[in-house]
Parts: sequence; C-alpha cells; structure tokens
Amino acid sequence: MSEKTKTAVDCCQCGNETAPCVLIGTYRVANEDWILQKSLYNLPLRDGVSPAQYAHFNFVVLYAQDRRPISRMVEFLQVVDANWLKDSGYVVSDNPHASKYVLFKLGESVSVSRLFANPQSDVFVVSARCYERIDAEFYERPLPSCGGRSMPNIFERIRPYFTKWHKGPFDEWHGKRRRAAAGMKGVRSCDQPDFLV
Repeated sequence: MSEKTKTAVDCCQCGNETAPCVLIGTYRVANEDWILQKSLYNLPLRDGVSPAQYAHFNFVVLYAQDRRPISRMVEFLQVVDANWLKDSGYVVSDNPHASKYVLFKLGESVSVSRLFANPQSDVFVVSARCYERIDAEFYERPLPSCGGRSMPNIFERIRPYFTKWHKGPFDEWHGKRRRAAAGMKGVRSCDQPDFLV
C-alpha cells in the first residue's frame, strides 16, 4: 500500500467529517473481468437521486457470491447510460435496475479489514434499492428489507466487522500489533483476529 493510500485510509474528507467514506456494493460475476480490466465500477442511479450523493465515496468494497471482495480506492467519474455500458463491454441485465448509472474509477487495492476496522470510517451499503449507513447500532435493529438476496447476504457478511471490533478482540489485536512493532517475541505483526480474516 502506498503512503498516499495509507494516509487516505486513515484520514479522508467525507462530507463534513474527516474519515474514509466506504461504499459497499455488489456485482455480477459475469462482469468481474470488466471491472478488473477496466478499473471501473457502476451503480444504478435511482430515480430522483442526485449523482452528487455518490461523489463523496473514496473507497469501494465489492462483493459477488463467494468471491473474495474487491476493495479499492475509488473516484467518482460521471453518469452514463446502459448503452454506454454495453458499448464498453459490460454485460447489462435483461431487466436493468435503472436507465442511468453512476460510474467510478477504481484505484489502488486496500485491505478490507483496514477500512472496516477504522472507527472513523463512514460505511454505506448501496444498491439500486438500498442506501444504508452501517455501524454497530445498525445490527441492533431489524435489518432493512431491500429486496433480492444479495443485500441480506452482504449485511450478514460484514456483520462481524461492525459487531465485534469495539467489544474486545479488535483492541486485543491492536495490542498484539503494538507489541510486535516493539519487537516482542511470539507476536507477528501480521496477526489479526479471526473475524478480520
């Protein structure tokens, strides 16, 4: 991770707060190559929603089925339509969720655990039907009904990051890392708690 990315993960401008702003989204496996080769990601733009609502995100964590998440720095590019996506090689579904799409440029890879474990991170699960801020309190309420199967799966996959990090294991992990940095024996700097693996 470059020093610039490390600094961005630790401290980025998000609205009026200084924090990493993370968009958690999904993608179809059929478009994985398009995402990775073109370093682009798109999200349906819901009717009546301003694209400016997405401009503050500077990181994405993308999930698809059992694939390892794609976690990158990101920059808002522009709004495009389905024809633009098709012309670029993206596989558009037969029943698209929107007529317009927000397009992001993907940058350098970032550790998912580093993003989620930063208590300053502002994290949102976003889709065509969902725009939910995620924190420990989110899981104290009934999960929202966002339709489909992908959003409930995402809520469950990320639950450990937000329900355990402030309740002991994360502090213990940081203690191990501090001891490792100080050169204490028996502790590796790469140790991390089970829920971050």
